[in-house]
Amino acid sequence: MLLFNSRTRNLQGLTAEEAVQFSKIQALPNFLVKERTPVLNTLYSDGFLVESHRDELLEVGEDYFSARNDDTSMGLTIAPSMGCNLACGYCFQGLNKDNEKMDRQLPDAIREVVAAKIYDLNSLSVTWYGGEPLMGKQAIFDISDDLMAMCDMHGVNYSASIVTNGFLLSPRISKRLHAARVDFAQITIDGLKKTHDRMRPLTSGRGSYETIMHNIETSLNQSPMHIQVRINVGAENIDEVPDLIDEFIAQGFDQYPHFSVYCAPIHASTTESGEAFDMSVAKADFTKKMIAVERKARAAGLMSEVAPSMGFDGLCVAATKNGLVITQNGDVHKCWETAHDPKKRVGSVYNMEDVDKSPTAKIWDEWTPFTSETCRSCKILPMCGGFCGHKFVYNGAGDEFNLPCPDWKWRTAEYVFERAMTHGAVEEDQWLPEETTETACQSGARHTMESLKASQDEVIERVNRVHGFEIDRDFLLNGDIRDWEKENLTREDQKADQVELAK
Repeated sequence: MLLFNSRTRNLQGLTAEEAVQFSKIQALPNFLVKERTPVLNTLYSDGFLVESHRDELLEVGEDYFSARNDDTSMGLTIAPSMGCNLACGYCFQGLNKDNEKMDRQLPDAIREVVAAKIYDLNSLSVTWYGGEPLMGKQAIFDISDDLMAMCDMHGVNYSASIVTNGFLLSPRISKRLHAARVDFAQITIDGLKKTHDRMRPLTSGRGSYETIMHNIETSLNQSPMHIQVRINVGAENIDEVPDLIDEFIAQGFDQYPHFSVYCAPIHASTTESGEAFDMSVAKADFTKKMIAVERKARAAGLMSEVAPSMGFDGLCVAATKNGLVITQNGDVHKCWETAHDPKKRVGSVYNMEDVDKSPTAKIWDEWTPFTSETCRSCKILPMCGGFCGHKFVYNGAGDEFNLPCPDWKWRTAEYVFERAMTHGAVEEDQWLPEETTETACQSGARHTMESLKASQDEVIERVNRVHGFEIDRDFLLNGDIRDWEKENLTREDQKADQVELAK
């Protein structure tokens, strides 16, 4: 028997005799320990047995909200450009992107946002995003210089990453990014040349594969910046992913310790998601195909061993108190999946005192996985933490596959077994087919569109009750927060907005 504790992340293997003893203990609501046997000591120290008076769900909630409201760390996602040089049909931002250049005043405004928090911070993390952020590369370098200098002066740890399509990642740019402390780059490759060029063409219609692959190779050779290739997996390319792993190996990418890959299912998360509505794959189908792919990638050193992080995966920039997404025109969002849509902003960087006042901001403040019965009863909640708040808050904007539960939810048994194999605790032939997660659901019920709708309704009700708003689901999905701002901002606020427009 294999035991995995999602709170402590401990993995424990039991002999047949110990498994019988543990099963007897499980059948009891509580019990009095008369004698501490070695197996009981291990189960207790690893968190599999706890004192009967403890409320573990309450403790997990305390850990979650402590991390969520941490004032000592700040996460900024900055989009120096929302334009893009690719025309990916499944992009959740749609194809009609805003090519407006970054406001000249924006670097100063970002500096002021950080300066207002700097004395409380231990760390500042910046993610460069878009559109395609390298279309605004000079802004990346200029803002990085300002933020690095400020953090160095105040003893604040500074780190940065970038999400880029890789087409503009020349050797010179790669080196400059690393000098700007960008130590991680995510680049998407969706298949071999023919498939990738069809799914991720340039706006001119030409292919992008060869240039991106060349840029990855030269960057790996000339910069220590880690490159992680994301493979977006949909109905069109799901069977080609193993061949793409082989291609990475053939290119010699497996020889670089600062190269890795991961796979993510394509789904429609916004109304602008275009071809994603036709390309989406169900998580169950994705899971079946990816188990063998991931095992192959790990064997080649392209993926790390199955090991969950020690934090809550759901504590992204959207869910954290000091998390902000700032676009090239100064709009402030909580989630980067709304960054392309000004109707869903929470405010403006030029008027930060009002950012927390809008109903969209309060929706993000009030959302928590602990109000969802599906999340509360989930056995991987201590790892997941809701995983993706956007899928709760904006439920109904995408398709029926747009569910938040992470891979661990769909592959609980498989991941635990893989981890045990890595540590030599089990052999591959010991796998029991009846333990397949899709069938056994070891971690509990998964979210459905109905459960997400119930969570969304609860959040809307709470925002209206606690904060005095009168919003509904239609406003959340289709309304324009700028209309609310015009009706509710003070005269001083409106004047600030006029100054912003003049800029």
